[in-house]
Amino acid sequence: AVIFIEVKMLGNTEGAEQQLFEYVFHQGVPFLILTDGREWNFYLPLEQGNYLDRKLFKLDLLERNSNVVGEKFNKYLLNKRVINGVALEEAKKEFKEISRRREAESYIPQAWQSLISSSNDLLLDLLIDTVEGLCGFRAERRSCQQFLKNFSRRNTIDDPSPEPPPGPKEIQYPGQQIGYRYNTQFFPENSARKVMINIFILLQKRDPTFLNRFSQSLPNGNRRKIISENIMELYPNKPDLYNNSSMVSEFIPGWYIGLNYSRKSIEKKITQAINFAGLRKNQDIDFFVG
Repeated sequence: AVIFIEVKMLGNTEGAEQQLFEYVFHQGVPFLILTDGREWNFYLPLEQGNYLDRKLFKLDLLERNSNVVGEKFNKYLLNKRVINGVALEEAKKEFKEISRRREAESYIPQAWQSLISSSNDLLLDLLIDTVEGLCGFRAERRSCQQFLKNFSRRNTIDDPSPEPPPGPKEIQYPGQQIGYRYNTQFFPENSARKVMINIFILLQKRDPTFLNRFSQSLPNGNRRKIISENIMELYPNKPDLYNNSSMVSEFIPGWYIGLNYSRKSIEKKITQAINFAGLRKNQDIDFFVG
């Protein structure tokens, strides 16, 4: 199939994405549309990210200009364009631009923090000029520098890569309890699987690009992946496993992890992940799976 359209009753599209995405993963459908007749949601399900990340756009027939509606329908649903692949190629191109904008927007807080923490001359001059425009008097440059410095301290963004404590340190677990330690705090868990899942969640929180990068570093083909946005890659050619909820966990929306591992294998998978993330076992992070 080139394109799949799911039609729901009016107002019944909310929450329908998960079931649809599971279906199109199995079928390999590259273009998905979910509609209730009024709202048309266009997705590229084989791209990366959660359901919302893979949405190309939403078209509300009652809110959008009729010219815009006609343009989108002709662009992506015209039979000739769908058959010859032009519609899909243009959708991928538009999705790439949307992804780039999203990535740029995610760096806005970091860019702002960099401006105010580095005493940027342009920002400093703008602050001085604005003060003068408001009150008629020019503030001292030193005072404005101090203000920006203090503002930076009050609004510091958490560093995703904190400095590790000096020197290796052997971690003592409370009674060899299953769990993991990060930033001197120990988090107990009830199973080795939970340790693995929560460490992957932690690594993604530290670096929002981690899952994408780590997933791409894993082998393709018949060898199974530890994590994937495509549930079938966890157990290639074994639907009895990837369709078994006890063997798979959607630990972050749109991301799946296989659970059919021995404790020894889980330990190896966690070690591989933390090494890829640039962390040091027994120093930055440590874990015990029993």
